[in-house]
Amino acid sequence: MFTIDGLSDAQLARITRNDRFKSDYNHLIPSASPVNQDPSLWVREMVDRIKKNPEFFNKKCPIREYLKG
Repeated sequence: MFTIDGLSDAQLARITRNDRFKSDYNHLIPSASPVNQDPSLWVREMVDRIKKNPEFFNKKCPIREYLKG
């Protein structure tokens, strides 16, 4: 199983649904993109981005912090 900072895919998906995470990273996807129209596409896209570049998503705060809110 692939993990980031010991987090499972389910935990990464939960992080991407966090309001603070959305606020911090919603600028990464153009507003006209279909990904912004469908929450399941948003989750899938952002989990993929976290997996590809986990360091980027630890800049604003440790990624585990998004699980607390």
